[in-house]
Amino acid sequence: MQNNAENSNSGDQVGDAERVPLADKQILYSISIGKLIILNSLFFGMYAMFWMFMNWKYLHEREQVKCFPAARALFAPLFFFALAPKMIDLITKHGGKAPPTPPVVLALIYFAGNFIGRIEHPACILLSLLNVVPLAMLQKAINDVNGGPDAVLNQKFSIVNWVFMVLGGLLWGLVIFSMFVKT
Repeated sequence: MQNNAENSNSGDQVGDAERVPLADKQILYSISIGKLIILNSLFFGMYAMFWMFMNWKYLHEREQVKCFPAARALFAPLFFFALAPKMIDLITKHGGKAPPTPPVVLALIYFAGNFIGRIEHPACILLSLLNVVPLAMLQKAINDVNGGPDAVLNQKFSIVNWVFMVLGGLLWGLVIFSMFVKT
């Protein structure tokens, strides 16, 4: 994706603000909703930890939030209660529209999805995938602020994504197979 400065004719006068690469103008972690849902689902909800790490890292580096992003991502179900309101504040500060669901409810949904996923029952494993709903709601608001779906720079799957998606798919196959095999 090219910004306005790269698209303009060489004879045009372009201000310094327009020369800033699109990625530098965007807030928080930019990823397409589809990619977020697919990666989170194939990784049994674990991709959410990476998503939270990237958002905490943004807040730490660009918004001077005092935190350890890796530790906050590791304990994601608890720290999502702090992350969601900070993200919504930043979204609205940049002229975006906050998700219709209050941040504490988003955090409770994520927390419940993680808790349910710890129960050893096939239905609970599937229900735990609903923890991506609050992430997707926040990501939609982030993407809207960043220029809409067409401005999302992180839409395509990388080689690493594909490797882990194949491994995650195989693991899902084993989980489903084990549901039908009695031991």
